[in-house]
Amino acid sequence: SQAQGRCASKKLLLLKKKLRAKSQCTNEKSGTPTISQERFDKLILNFIIQGLHPLHTVERPEYRDLFREVLPSRHLVSRRTLGRMLDDEHLSVKTTLSKTLSKQKHVCTTTDAWSSNNRSFLGVTIHWIDQETLSICSGALACHRIIGRHTYDVLAEMLEDVHRDFNIKDKVTLTTTDNGSNFLKAFSVFSEVQRTIQDREEEDEEEEEEDHTVFINVTDILNETGEDHNLPPHQRCACHTLNLIATRDIEGALTQSEPFKKISRSTLGKCQALWSQQQRSTQASDVIKDKWNSTFLAVERLKTCILTKEQELQETCEKLQVTHFRVTELVFIKEYVQVMAPLAKALDVLQSNRMAYAGVLVPTISILLEKMDQMTHETNLHHCNPLVDAIISGLKQRFGYIFEDARLQGECIPTLANDEGNLSQVQHRIPGQCSL
Repeated sequence: SQAQGRCASKKLLLLKKKLRAKSQCTNEKSGTPTISQERFDKLILNFIIQGLHPLHTVERPEYRDLFREVLPSRHLVSRRTLGRMLDDEHLSVKTTLSKTLSKQKHVCTTTDAWSSNNRSFLGVTIHWIDQETLSICSGALACHRIIGRHTYDVLAEMLEDVHRDFNIKDKVTLTTTDNGSNFLKAFSVFSEVQRTIQDREEEDEEEEEEDHTVFINVTDILNETGEDHNLPPHQRCACHTLNLIATRDIEGALTQSEPFKKISRSTLGKCQALWSQQQRSTQASDVIKDKWNSTFLAVERLKTCILTKEQELQETCEKLQVTHFRVTELVFIKEYVQVMAPLAKALDVLQSNRMAYAGVLVPTISILLEKMDQMTHETNLHHCNPLVDAIISGLKQRFGYIFEDARLQGECIPTLANDEGNLSQVQHRIPGQCSL
């Protein structure tokens, strides 16, 4: 009868559930993990993406032997299948990001070009402020291969294509790049709005590939490309600009003062010899236990050694067969750290994700200028006065435009504009961030 059939079906379904629960319990007791095929495939895809592994990793014998031993019941995807999964994941992420960006009214982008293994690439990221939390949100738009040389017109076309692909062309209020002359020229020719900046063509060694500057008529350029590219307003990266001040502009101090040039080269030469020994010798690495990622941090560490254990520092130099530091050179190290510390702090402030707002730029540079100016009048420097002058000159030349930019002035802390540079008020408003 139908009633008996329904009763038998219920019993069969109940039996299946019991067997499934028993099987899961057995697997847990035996230590065998339970995971669906779909979940397993997603984990493999995430492993390949996050680890930047090549797709042929899934075809390596040791890889397949590992999972056949650990999860023999799971099917291992092939390289071709993994490639299709990667394309589907890319489309899904792009669709989600495009949907999010469609709700934003204003965004800004950053772009960079680089070469690796004889290949050139263009990367583009996007940033916006969440309207509910007022927090900074970011996303990656593109990492495209550049065919040929990354000249200014090629970069302009590729960047415009990326903006158009995500339908944000009319939403981008600003695009930030480094000081590479190829980017500077692209925006000076194709930008919709010319910003008030000082057009100092910087030869960025990482970005510039041409050996000399070529002047081309703008009309001829547009006729050759066949298209008038429209780029958003341009902003030079403040962090990259500060790095240029800390490197190239400081080199100018060597030409302004022969005594500074002599003491600087002798002291930093010994420092470099000390650091080189650390990298080359295991014995040296045992003596010098600290590792540094910048010249400033390295010199700052040496200053600490001078103040706390100068004798041990000199003994270390002797063990590594590095010429001892003279008294004047030890004084130079202390002054170098004292002068460069505000600039390093300003760089940390501008690199912080929490402080990556346009309104922070003017107060940070203003306070840095004030600190440098105080050193010229209030600090008794014996060797590094030319270094201070070079930093002040670099700040005024490279950041002079921010004090004439109405947009930046409007977005900075009102007290700065109202009090005509009353920086103590600015420091009070954002303690710990702008107190350089």
